[in-house]
Amino acid sequence: MKKNISINNKYSFTVVIVSLLLLMSCTKEIKLDLPDPTDKIVVQGTIEIDQPPFIILTKNQSYYSDLSLNDLSAYFIKDAEVWVYTDDGDSTKLQEFCIDNPAIAGAFGFDFIDSVNSNICVYTIPDILTWFNTGVGSLTGKVNTKYHLSVVSGDKKAHATTTIPSLFPYDSLQVRNHPDAGKNDSLASVYMYLTFPSGGVDRYVRIQTSTNNGPYYTMPGGSVFQYKVFSGSNVGLPIAEGRGPNASFNSDRFGYFLRGDTVGVKWSQIDKGVYDFYSTIENDGGDSPFSSPIKIISNVEGGLGVWAGYATIYGSVVIPK
Repeated sequence: MKKNISINNKYSFTVVIVSLLLLMSCTKEIKLDLPDPTDKIVVQGTIEIDQPPFIILTKNQSYYSDLSLNDLSAYFIKDAEVWVYTDDGDSTKLQEFCIDNPAIAGAFGFDFIDSVNSNICVYTIPDILTWFNTGVGSLTGKVNTKYHLSVVSGDKKAHATTTIPSLFPYDSLQVRNHPDAGKNDSLASVYMYLTFPSGGVDRYVRIQTSTNNGPYYTMPGGSVFQYKVFSGSNVGLPIAEGRGPNASFNSDRFGYFLRGDTVGVKWSQIDKGVYDFYSTIENDGGDSPFSSPIKIISNVEGGLGVWAGYATIYGSVVIPK
């Protein structure tokens, strides 16, 4: 019996070796010669109700180019001429501010990694310090207003238009107990209740969440939704914990918060251009090799990225222990 087992094992091992050699002999090295992309301005810009515009301009990179995390400032476009103007004739030339102080940058909504050179350059209104102190600035967002962005950097130009839609508030935030009694002592869920207006008008929303007064992040599964799906309905939408770029996924915590957490919600009305951008960028298939590539839809002409207007309402709820 032992002899038969030994023969079978040797036979199996031989078959594996031969199969591997055949596979190796049939393998052909494929080299992809991807052309370098055309140099374009990459825009990451926002304007919200009662807030000034904040614009970050960077350079696009080829897929296989080296990225230096130790000097991210090299990728920012500096000394550009940036204007924001409305159809009503209001216009402001934005000023460039470069920030290498994490405390100051936190006021702009940036979160730094200590090991990274975090000299970030932002274009905003020239009287930004007055706005921080008084809430009054040379240009701030208003509802039902269209904002045009013009960028000139050397021989490159980019233009984009966004709208801050009318406000549409949600009704309430409510805490629900965990259905598993064993986990209810530590975990709970949060639901947003709202009544969607009737009618077949296309409307769009972006939802982001924060935990314990931290940054607002995108929820797993995406941040943008289209109203028409819920037209005329009263619904409760589950709110998930937003995940930062380096956060690990915890399946036991998915859809739940810890008791004692303060859950913040950023509920924003957006236009179709902003919806299309985030819808495509958040549904690009992730890291799966079996997903189909999706073309990111940008609302920036002559460039890449997004210029986004937000009609935003902030809310929060404390989950009782």
